[in-house]
Amino acid sequence: MGEIRVAIGRDGQLVLLEGHERLAVAGVLGVASVPVFVAGRHERWQRRREEVVLTGIGGEHPDLEGL
Repeated sequence: MGEIRVAIGRDGQLVLLEGHERLAVAGVLGVASVPVFVAGRHERWQRRREEVVLTGIGGEHPDLEGL
């Protein structure tokens, strides 16, 4: 309840689904990062993530950090 929920679009862009107020407050307070719940990923983006996992070649998007 009250969490920031995002989806990840076909090109890796983050789409804010819920938590607009929380994110706005974090911005006003100067919070550099906040935890979010990823509600879903576009099929094309998920295939790219899986490719990165299998090949070990990283990407530029935060969703791929640490893979």
